[in-house]
Amino acid sequence: PLQAWQAVITPAYNLPAQFVIHAVAPIYIDGTKQEEDKLSSTYISICRLIRSHSITSISIPSIATGIYQFPISLASKIAIAIATLKKIWILNATLRLFVLMTTNFTPINPPSSADIQ
Repeated sequence: PLQAWQAVITPAYNLPAQFVIHAVAPIYIDGTKQEEDKLSSTYISICRLIRSHSITSISIPSIATGIYQFPISLASKIAIAIATLKKIWILNATLRLFVLMTTNFTPINPPSSADIQ
């Protein structure tokens, strides 16, 4: 079984994509159970798969913000911070990283480099 931060990759079969990345989201309890670290690790695990499979475009849905009740504002800040950090690490000439949130998502400003350190 996968831990609540791991991601695996499979062929996409009949879907209009080459791969599907499956990630196990952390359940948000009360913010004191390392939920933020686990969600960050989930995105990092995805980024490792992107790099190791030379993926050049990806769409990532909002992770853990549905039934696992991760606050959307916190989850989106984590996703953007990891995407910003890891984009340099996984950079391919045509990489486009999309983080898709739920329909009631309120846009936030991307974090500055000071916020990410």
